[in-house]
Amino acid sequence: MTDGPMTPAPKRRWLRFSLRTLFVVVTVICVWFGLNLHAVRQREQFLRDLKDRGDQYFFTPPPGKKLGPLPISWRIVGAEQVGQIDIKNRKNELHPSHTIDSEEHRRVRAMFPESTILVKSRNKDDGRSVVYVDSPAEGIRRYEGRPRKKWPPALSTN
Repeated sequence: MTDGPMTPAPKRRWLRFSLRTLFVVVTVICVWFGLNLHAVRQREQFLRDLKDRGDQYFFTPPPGKKLGPLPISWRIVGAEQVGQIDIKNRKNELHPSHTIDSEEHRRVRAMFPESTILVKSRNKDDGRSVVYVDSPAEGIRRYEGRPRKKWPPALSTN
């Protein structure tokens, strides 16, 4: 009936890994998830603090602007895109040659890579209003307003 010896069918081999490898992979995924969740919670806390100190934020971008990309890992853990953040420099210690490059601005830009950030201040030399606009697509631009008028005006002695 059979001409040769019967050979058993080859066993199907599934991917094999040790329990230690499983624990390492699960730990790495949990650390990654925890870091992203922490970053999203920092964003939410910053928005609450921003609202408490009287500054503003908007979920829609300014007219004619597009939102930058939000990391997909932050979207997975529930982050909402913020279109625009308005920050007022309350110290008003901005010198005309200074730029927007401050530690707070770098921190806000890292937390909100998709947002347009407006930093409003006054020039300490002449009282001129200065607005820095930092958008993800166009970079940083500086706008200056008119000098602040002295009030009350000096009375003439005639």
